Amino acid sequence: MKYKIFASTTPQTEPVLNKLRAVLKTWQAVENGYEYVFVLGGDGFFVSTLANYNCDSCKVVGINTGHIGFYTSFNGDDLDENFISKLTSFEFKKINLLEVKTKNHSFLVLNELAVYTNTAYPINIFIDDNHWESYRGSGLLIGPRTGSTALAKSAKGAVIFPNVDVVQIIELNPLLHPNQITIQSPIILPMQTKVEFRIKKAFKAEQFPNFYADGIKLDLKNEDTSISFQLVLSRSMFHASLKTKDFIDKLKSTFIKQS
Repeated sequence: MKYKIFASTTPQTEPVLNKLRAVLKTWQAVENGYEYVFVLGGDGFFVSTLANYNCDSCKVVGINTGHIGFYTSFNGDDLDENFISKLTSFEFKKINLLEVKTKNHSFLVLNELAVYTNTAYPINIFIDDNHWESYRGSGLLIGPRTGSTALAKSAKGAVIFPNVDVVQIIELNPLLHPNQITIQSPIILPMQTKVEFRIKKAFKAEQFPNFYADGIKLDLKNEDTSISFQLVLSRSMFHASLKTKDFIDKLKSTFIKQS
């Protein structure tokens, strides 16, 4: 088998990386044409790697060396003499990512696209070409199911379980007065839904909102802007447990503390 490894540079990753290389000694490390991609790190590193290496039909294996591991199926303790046999017996599936399109660019999002504005700049939201609301406030988040345990959760969004493929929109600190009232609740939309944000050119460039795709700032000019969103299948295939119990266990170990 041909493989490629992407590893974070954290101290705790290095021993796991060496262990993985030893386990894969009968496989061939290559730069192109790989069948497996191993991503060693936390969820943040996994997200940034996926954005750059969404390869056709390759199998992506996440090995957690960070604190949170919603996107990883293994940790360093799993890298034993049975690892390869377990790995080759697993089912890998494509997952839904959020495709983001602007006038000149198209890219994929695993967690969320975030819009921030410090001037409560108006953003018109359309759902399947129907005007939903004219939002004013600190910003907006939009993302697929996979992002519901990331920034969306911190913004009081819904935690969405596996096998529920939806798009979620969350308002951040909406501006409210008698003539400006928005929904103020997370919106969950079916996977086929097309969402569009429309923003007019600002009088001053510094008033125009800032846009971040999975934490990376987008270079969008101060002009009349339309950004569309829709779920699409990834090109890569992933192994991550879709069992309710496994997801609950991760949620409890990460977020829930009770005596």
